Amino acid sequence: MINNNSKIKLQKLVEQFHKNIDFYKNIQKGYNEHSCRIEFIDPLLKILGWDVANENGVAPQYREVIAENYSSRSDRPDYTMTLRGVAKFFIEAKKPAIDITKINTPAIQTRKYGWNAKHKIAILTNFEFLAIYDTCYFPQENDNCTIVFNGI
Repeated sequence: MINNNSKIKLQKLVEQFHKNIDFYKNIQKGYNEHSCRIEFIDPLLKILGWDVANENGVAPQYREVIAENYSSRSDRPDYTMTLRGVAKFFIEAKKPAIDITKINTPAIQTRKYGWNAKHKIAILTNFEFLAIYDTCYFPQENDNCTIVFNGI
């Protein structure tokens, strides 16, 4: 459950995003996924109670959040969310200029990550929107990007 302090932090984070949304969504401005992760997605996860930076100092194999390297392009999800060292679900991040409500490629990518790991869900976000996908079914290339939950 989110306490009042967390609600205030979340509200400020959302307000900051919306105040500059035109910049974040303008592909020519160059606002990238790395910046979105650091400025918005990491703080969102922290507000939701995830130990993103391993502030509790647990052993590396028991971290709650394993973030993929910001500077490399790989075939791994951006975040692996764990419980006592066991991966439970993935979060894939995109820059705000990527409209995850209309472009199906990120949704398929996210769902494949979850399917391949045998997770029940996988999450896709560009911070403006957050989609939770059921990954119990094999994703098809012609699947759409229907949003289950939207609007952070």
